[in-house]
Amino acid sequence: MAFVLEKKEDMQNIYEMAKKVYDRHLSIDETVVLLEKKTETKTSSLKMYLNLYASMRKGKCYKFGTSAAFTEFLLSQIYLDFGEEAMITALSAARLHSEYRVSVNNEQPGIALACRNLSKTIV
Repeated sequence: MAFVLEKKEDMQNIYEMAKKVYDRHLSIDETVVLLEKKTETKTSSLKMYLNLYASMRKGKCYKFGTSAAFTEFLLSQIYLDFGEEAMITALSAARLHSEYRVSVNNEQPGIALACRNLSKTIV
């Protein structure tokens, strides 16, 4: 069974470290070692979450699955930390992900719902 990221504290720790990786202050490998000490998350999942953040910041489709709760958390935090333009870029990535999941018959309606709900905050 896949690991499901549920704890807000873990989400926050991963998010803060993902920003450092994205800004090239830390490598992915260094960050994974640090996060393994703070969370119960496995190495492969941590790498996926760090890449997910980078994809959102770049507005690129990501193909690995994650929870609607973590998606919504990331989108909200990106909005709070970087503003409306960054959130629009991140929303674009999440929408592309949602469309991809539909195309491979593995829809995640919670992610599409999170995108719609957060879109309303910037209208």
